[in-house]
Amino acid sequence: MKLFQKKKNNKGFSLVELIVVVAIMAVLIGVLVPTLIRNVEKSRLSKDKTALDEIKNAIEVVLADEDNLDATCTDLELNKTDPKTVNLSGNVTSASSDFWDDVKANLGNKATVTLSSKLKKDAKVKLTIADGHAKIVVDSSENGDYDFTIGD
Repeated sequence: MKLFQKKKNNKGFSLVELIVVVAIMAVLIGVLVPTLIRNVEKSRLSKDKTALDEIKNAIEVVLADEDNLDATCTDLELNKTDPKTVNLSGNVTSASSDFWDDVKANLGNKATVTLSSKLKKDAKVKLTIADGHAKIVVDSSENGDYDFTIGD
């Protein structure tokens, strides 16, 4: 007879307790996920800024050479084969013919830089060289969240 009797001191979780725990976890996830996503995008943007700053510094090293002292370039858009890849090429006036080869050599022979932040498809990456300094401007042109300038 004792085999079929139900224990009165059941120590398990009730359904209400489990629902409360699940609800608390859902609220915590709802608060933390947007913050995490925002921080991931900030890190991507920081990575892109660092990569473009390396390009700027490599260009300025090449500009320090006597052959390139008077190199100028106004709003030359770096060629993009796709919205995220920037090819290091283009015409720079009054510079030696191997200007871009020297820049690539200073970057460890990288010919392209791939951007990782969520730039809009019509984003523009422009390079300006004047007075021995380089400036790189990224213009995402939609809501301005990802626009930034590197250089003078």
